[in-house]
Amino acid sequence: MTMPEPMTKLPEFRKPPVVEVVCGVLIRPIEALKAPHLGEYWAKIRAEFSAVEEQPLLSPMVEGFGAVQPQASTIQVTSVPPLPRVWFISQRGDRVIQVQRDRFLFNWRRLEAKDAYPRFDSVYGDFARHLGSFRDFIAAIGGAPLDAQQYELTYVNHIDGALIGESVGELGRVFRDFAWVTDSNRWLPVPTDSTWRTSFDLPGQAGRLHSAVRLLVDGGTHRRFIRFELTARGIGGDKGLEGPGIEGWFETAHEWIVRAFADLTSAELQREVWERTDV
Repeated sequence: MTMPEPMTKLPEFRKPPVVEVVCGVLIRPIEALKAPHLGEYWAKIRAEFSAVEEQPLLSPMVEGFGAVQPQASTIQVTSVPPLPRVWFISQRGDRVIQVQRDRFLFNWRRLEAKDAYPRFDSVYGDFARHLGSFRDFIAAIGGAPLDAQQYELTYVNHIDGALIGESVGELGRVFRDFAWVTDSNRWLPVPTDSTWRTSFDLPGQAGRLHSAVRLLVDGGTHRRFIRFELTARGIGGDKGLEGPGIEGWFETAHEWIVRAFADLTSAELQREVWERTDV
């Protein structure tokens, strides 16, 4: 397959619809990590992350080539008691560190419409800083060096459902590859719901980019919105947790996510709603 010609300037938007960015790494399970250690780790970061919550465990989805879809990891038999996934939440609530035995993630979340997206370099910088601190903490409690299995970058966008009017069949107003053809020979009416998923290989088998579109209803306002999620998962040749290998992978993943957003959505909405500035 011929790759597209490289482009130098990334698309830029004054008002991107991004509401959440997640940087993460899947690691070999840390058997040295026990429940009391989570309290010790919280004590180290509590000045910045003042709240804590327990959440259900995330199942690892590992990208493998030769299979179209990511494959769930096999269950690992271990004598170590299970630990929950723990959220450490900043005082304002817009930043979250997530820890479970085989996962470390950092989230930025938009809490109010007026909140400005801090841009990728800032989010990734915070992720790298906290990952380094967590790696040092695991070493201090006698754990083995963290062993990266996969990197992950996710962008979640919320798009106003009013942009497609009253009909799911009008998703093509937002996503230019979506079309519902209506003619007198069709038996089915216009659908009332739609979930649309696509996947793309990253260059050099560095992973895979997944896009997902789903119509949802806001529980507070009861207004319909479109959740448009772009996730890159994979790992480069250098599987470390610091240095040019991990940085290069996340830079590539970010570029593909930004270009995919511009490639999949309406050019008109990019100009008029999200205020694209580079064209």
